[in-house]
Amino acid sequence: METTQASQSGTSSGRILFADDDEGFQLGLGLRLRKSGFECDFAKSGSEAVGLLRTKEYDVLLSDIHMPGNVDLELIESLPAIIDGLPIILLTGRPTVETASRSVRLRVSAYLTKPPDFEELRGLLKTSITEYRNVRLLKGNRRRI
Repeated sequence: METTQASQSGTSSGRILFADDDEGFQLGLGLRLRKSGFECDFAKSGSEAVGLLRTKEYDVLLSDIHMPGNVDLELIESLPAIIDGLPIILLTGRPTVETASRSVRLRVSAYLTKPPDFEELRGLLKTSITEYRNVRLLKGNRRRI
């Protein structure tokens, strides 16, 4: 089993659910993310992603657009009912004006083409995760008060 930066230091830069039906792309990018200190779980379809989102806690969803269960962004549309406010970064190898405009209405954090510039993606992930963790902390503190 590969040792990652996150496991070596005992801390994680964040927990990512990476949903993509292209296994080679998913594993390659997932390896780079892990080496950068992120924890990654993988899903190959919208329904598999929903199952993981219902059972584990994540800091961000990194998702392909064109995969089973998300062809019309149905995974992204259903997300607020599962985990309200979870940051979403979309990846696509087939960008269209329609999916880009729909992603804006769905409050997606970023819409990137494949393969993404890794440093840009890493920066977007760090920012999204930090903001989401701060919001969760604030909500938790409000509930306790």
